[in-house]
Amino acid sequence: MIMQEISYIKVDEKTKLDLLIDSIRSLTDEDFISLDTEFVRINTLFPILGLLQLRFKNETYLVDPVALNIKDLVRTLTETKAAVLIFSGDEDLEILVKIARDNGFASLLPQKVYDLQLLAAFDDFLYGKGLNAYVKELVGAELEKDCTRTDWLYRPLSENQLIYAALDVEYLEEMYKLLYKRIDEKRFSYFLAEMELKKADADIVYNPQTAYRQIKGAGLLKNDALTRLQYLCQKRLEFALKHDIALNHVITTGALCDVAKNSPLTLQGLASCGVKWGAIRQHGAMIIEWIKESLTLPERSDLLLPINYFAHKRELKDAFKRLKRYLEKCAHDAGIAPELLAAKKYVYDYFLKKYLNEVPYLEFSWRKNVVADINNLNLPKVER
Repeated sequence: MIMQEISYIKVDEKTKLDLLIDSIRSLTDEDFISLDTEFVRINTLFPILGLLQLRFKNETYLVDPVALNIKDLVRTLTETKAAVLIFSGDEDLEILVKIARDNGFASLLPQKVYDLQLLAAFDDFLYGKGLNAYVKELVGAELEKDCTRTDWLYRPLSENQLIYAALDVEYLEEMYKLLYKRIDEKRFSYFLAEMELKKADADIVYNPQTAYRQIKGAGLLKNDALTRLQYLCQKRLEFALKHDIALNHVITTGALCDVAKNSPLTLQGLASCGVKWGAIRQHGAMIIEWIKESLTLPERSDLLLPINYFAHKRELKDAFKRLKRYLEKCAHDAGIAPELLAAKKYVYDYFLKKYLNEVPYLEFSWRKNVVADINNLNLPKVER
């Protein structure tokens, strides 16, 4: 397939990088920087940056972090007065945060970051679609997607690969301005508040002690198995952090609950619980040692409830449905995508936080304004 014609500046030398940094420093709070990243995340816990794409003042820059140390560029981005535009950019933010934290920067992210996919959700527009769908609908252009399987750490990158990367930032500023016109002041204020929450979420601080709370199915375990799950998740995350290994490459995430329940002490037993053979070959003996250690632990009564604990309570099934219907109506009345309120994580979080006497997502920040009458639903009080 013939790639679209597009111009870009390759930044793979220190002099070019210094010029780019100076250009960003000259931007004002009325300017925009479109940003995207290409990375590899196959075997590692953290994404490995392969290319950083920036566009501002009608120029596109493709920065090579394999050839250059880009810490000064990232510092400049965290300090810029311009608004930084991303699209479905959770991992873009994660990459910036890690570079900033590793280098001890005062700020981890730019002051103004706008995720256009999220902005569109506050207009209930194309929720969850990819960039190509938004570009086609808003701008009338189509993006080439021939290079989705690229190894972005390999050099040299082909012309087609570089054009593919450049196109990911080509239309972001135009899209932002079109979306901004569609959204009223109230919904835009909600979007800004949600972006602050998204930025906070990007500042990931891994806590091995509580890693078990995120595991699907943990809420179904009895306390003895939950004690073992907590220990296994702690050991897995500590090992992954130390060696920068993807969690699934240590112990398959979907197998953790069965491993905690059944405590297999053979390699075949691990496989029967769903641990992938690749993980077993690499780490099987170590996993079995962890299991043996977990079997010697006293049963813990102080563990925090898993995030999905109340999701498995059949007696709450009707309450879940009533709350979800109410949230969908609130979203419709507010003109926003229902997923911003009625996603399962917000429904389950509501009951968990009420049980813990904490503030649910639905009663925090902008959401409390949209679901103001939630207490009138007379939802049941939850018990463990």
